[in-house]
Amino acid sequence: MRGWMKLVRVQIQLFLREPAGFFFTLAFPVMLLLLFGAAFGNEPSPVYDPDYGFIDYYTPALMAFIAGTVGMMGVPVKTAAEREYGILKRFQATPLSPLTYFLADLGSHLAINLLAGLLTVLTGFLVYGLAMPARPLAVVGAVLLGALGFAGLGYLIAALAPTARTAQAVGSTLFFPMMFVSGVSIPPELLPAWLQRIAEGLPMTRMVHLVTGLWLSGTPENLAQDLLWLGGMALVGLGAAGRIFRWS
Repeated sequence: MRGWMKLVRVQIQLFLREPAGFFFTLAFPVMLLLLFGAAFGNEPSPVYDPDYGFIDYYTPALMAFIAGTVGMMGVPVKTAAEREYGILKRFQATPLSPLTYFLADLGSHLAINLLAGLLTVLTGFLVYGLAMPARPLAVVGAVLLGALGFAGLGYLIAALAPTARTAQAVGSTLFFPMMFVSGVSIPPELLPAWLQRIAEGLPMTRMVHLVTGLWLSGTPENLAQDLLWLGGMALVGLGAAGRIFRWS
């Protein structure tokens, strides 16, 4: 346990020292919140929603953006690079078991998700009077489930990609289209009907729907479908990555 905790702490420290990862994971969501908040504010609209404003909807959606950034942009590149440069092979020579290393790496990514989410939510509360979540613990659980799902996808990409460059290219190719159609950057109502139907089948859309629903109403529609999507992605991704993962 001590080895696991120490490795988690080291992994987080290394992440915080990396400028690109720090910016896009911790600073960029806060910047997006401030920019969109400055443009649209958070006043409830009698036409759109008499109870909640734009930031009340947008902040939960940013939890999916953070999970996607860590899972599809951070996990595959870091893991593939560590394998490519022989770092994973060195871990293999230590007394730590492969499972301990993997759980520590996964734990550090989940902690980064929570830290980035906390910074974003605090900004929403302090600057725009963000609405309190209807079910706080359920929201945290949904965020962790989504983070696990996207991390599973990221590890799977890393296991299949021969180099860090390939992992980055695949992760970016999956991440950016999802970001634009899932409700994180463009309101889904503005998309054509055919694109909305495609977006409904994407994991980032399911996470946006789940977290937003739990935050604002506490009882979102299609709850089981969202949970199955994200839980299935976590199980399949982590399971498949574990079977085909290689140290070198």
